[in-house]
Amino acid sequence: MATKKLGSVKNIDTVLVTSVNLAADVGATILPVANGGTGNGSFTDGQLLIGNTTGNTLAKATLTGTANQVIVTNGGGSITLSTPQGIATSSSPTFAGLTLTAALSIANGGTGQSSGYAALDALTLKGSDIASAGTTNLASATGCYVNITGTTTITALGTAAAGVERTCQFASSLTLTHNATSLILPGAANITTNAGDVATFVSLGSGNWICTGLTRTVQPWGGQMVLLATATASASATVDFVWATGQAYQEYLVIFSNLLPATTSVALQALTSPDGSSWDSGASNYSWAVTQYLSGTFSSADVKLQLAGGTVAWTATANRDASGEVRIIDPGASKNCKMSWHISSAADGTSRPEMGAGARLSAAAVRGVRFKFSSGNIATGDFRLYGITRS
Repeated sequence: MATKKLGSVKNIDTVLVTSVNLAADVGATILPVANGGTGNGSFTDGQLLIGNTTGNTLAKATLTGTANQVIVTNGGGSITLSTPQGIATSSSPTFAGLTLTAALSIANGGTGQSSGYAALDALTLKGSDIASAGTTNLASATGCYVNITGTTTITALGTAAAGVERTCQFASSLTLTHNATSLILPGAANITTNAGDVATFVSLGSGNWICTGLTRTVQPWGGQMVLLATATASASATVDFVWATGQAYQEYLVIFSNLLPATTSVALQALTSPDGSSWDSGASNYSWAVTQYLSGTFSSADVKLQLAGGTVAWTATANRDASGEVRIIDPGASKNCKMSWHISSAADGTSRPEMGAGARLSAAAVRGVRFKFSSGNIATGDFRLYGITRS
């Protein structure tokens, strides 16, 4: 409905007009912007009216978007804007390349560096020290290079993804226990580290590791003595040394000092072990012979190897302790393991050299040696086990 003034109509009258002839009354078929119209009579999907300062007009136009950035989809009475990929915080868009104005930090998945060498250095820093334990968890290391402290025997290295590599420097002497599956060591044998030794381990996954490199501060060249273990007796029934396999060393040498029995009239004896846990003590396991001063004694079939105290028994008298060495010869070979020894004692107050040799009568590799007296405990004694490396 529209109103139109007529010359003969009073100002207070209202005239209802059922239609307006724009061509006759306005002078145009489409109501122009100046008269409150749009100046446009038809539109297509997605068209909008855009203001134009020049000429004070409205122009029809559509949104065009930006290639590979904003996509415009026009519809009847609708306009839909979208992006080539989802950009929600939960989305995972893919880009052919990305340029950053600053290096991405390690915390955000980068290296914090702008060059290859610097990036490698940033990712291979020394981590915090890790205390040795039965399971020394290298997966929790804060760096690729770590210092292992303490002397606790290590039997496992934790669980890490296959291919993870750790380089470890040992601050003290400790034992790495070989396992054919979970902790594979060079020579398939236990390793006793020296302070400063460096080993590289690579994870095989599922808690299994392999040692791929070992640098010794004391190089085990052929014929070199490597300290493997120590023991101090104090009212001890026995002193035992066990190794993983005799093949790792040509010989084992036990050197002892300050050795004194807890009771009198005893002899020093030794037993061997075929498996590191049980000890040979059968009636015909050993043969041996001992020379003491100007006399001697022997046995061709015995339950033990008698090392000393054959003709003059040892006593528990203070300051009459003994020192000496026992050599276990080629224990890894499956044959009659042989031993020899030299001991200096003062059993009856007189210094006496005692020397001897013996053998295990049945052929088998030997994995341990036990020292004891024929009765009573070992009151005192300091023992050191050395491995003599193969040439």
